[in-house]
Amino acid sequence: MVPAGFPAVADRQVVASLSDSATKLGHGNLTFEGLTLTLDAFYSGSISFLHDVYQRSNVLVVEMENAALMTIASLRKLKAGAILAIDGCRCQFERRV
Repeated sequence: MVPAGFPAVADRQVVASLSDSATKLGHGNLTFEGLTLTLDAFYSGSISFLHDVYQRSNVLVVEMENAALMTIASLRKLKAGAILAIDGCRCQFERRV
């Protein structure tokens, strides 16, 4: 267990290595780095999901596991990062450098 608000973040070296590898493989123009939102809400419920609020907050993707992986890695003093594939998109992305 960790306190509420525990920072579940990827290791910067891991993220840089993943990004560099994507660039070397010719996929740099298809990759993004940024914030993810981990939710256990795969399907809509009775409360509306606030896509526009998260988009204005620069959240790039919503997924279901990364916070747990990053937290466990941090607690065990390991480095972690993630590669995510987009299978649906409600937002328009602008390339940010």
